[in-house]
Amino acid sequence: MAQYLSTNGGQQSLPIVDVSQSADASRIATRLVGRAGFNETETGTVALIVTELATNLLKHAKRGEILLRLIERGAMIGIELLSLDHGPGIANLTQCFRDGYSTAGSPGTGLGAIGRLADEFDMHTIQGKGTAVLARLWPKNAKPEISHEIECGIVSIAKLGEEVCGDGWEYEALADKSVCLVADGLGHGLHAATAARAAVAILKEHRTKAPAEIVERAHAHGLKVIAGTFLPFEGTNLSVVPGYYSTEKDARRQAINDLIRKSRAYDGVIDFEMAIRDPGHPLQVLARFRGSDNLHLTDTGYQAMANTMNLALLRR
Repeated sequence: MAQYLSTNGGQQSLPIVDVSQSADASRIATRLVGRAGFNETETGTVALIVTELATNLLKHAKRGEILLRLIERGAMIGIELLSLDHGPGIANLTQCFRDGYSTAGSPGTGLGAIGRLADEFDMHTIQGKGTAVLARLWPKNAKPEISHEIECGIVSIAKLGEEVCGDGWEYEALADKSVCLVADGLGHGLHAATAARAAVAILKEHRTKAPAEIVERAHAHGLKVIAGTFLPFEGTNLSVVPGYYSTEKDARRQAINDLIRKSRAYDGVIDFEMAIRDPGHPLQVLARFRGSDNLHLTDTGYQAMANTMNLALLRR
């Protein structure tokens, strides 16, 4: 059975800089889940998690933001909460999940409680840069079967002063493949959002088709499609996924990149691989672009990817 995660409406960004905004965020989340079929107890759980996230932001990072949105898996609707800050980061994640452990003089039940209450929970922290905490919740009478083969995360926020975001995205895992889309509506606001939603609708309708057929459908609706190559990943040392790299996987990656470069279906190709790979070791990323796990990039690496983009491709 197909598994997919997509947006249901927009993503709201709630700044947290003082205690009053914690209460505001809780009320907004409560109203949001009222549209998703959460009962009173489940709504209370969502409000509690939002309060805990906001409290942690103020205590440990002094400020931050919480991103809220409704999400879909099949016909099921849940809520996603993402807390972001640029604080000091967390030195010892394992200790932080122990009830009673605190670096701010509080009872020390926040992260542990969030992890127990959420249906899905994850976090990432870098000392000196900040922390991201993710929680997803679903109504208990409609909790979907969740596939963990590929984890997908998206942040899509409206431009300041606009009510809607001009970008769109979609991810779906089918029986034999995964299909994903990131759509950038030209400009911003409602008109850009309309174009992005059209692209998402096309992918949903034709998700089982070959990429060239999906692109053809997009062109029929007046949409541009830009393709990007996949990055090399030899030497990846993800501790949570032993043996992440294999020669078989890399052969598939190279074959896909070759098809992307040769295809005439796209309106343009951005060769990210050539921008960041090591010429002396073409199956690896240049050392100065590699992050600590040899898979994700440094800020300099992501900037190199951005620099290789020809912005003229995005113009009509």
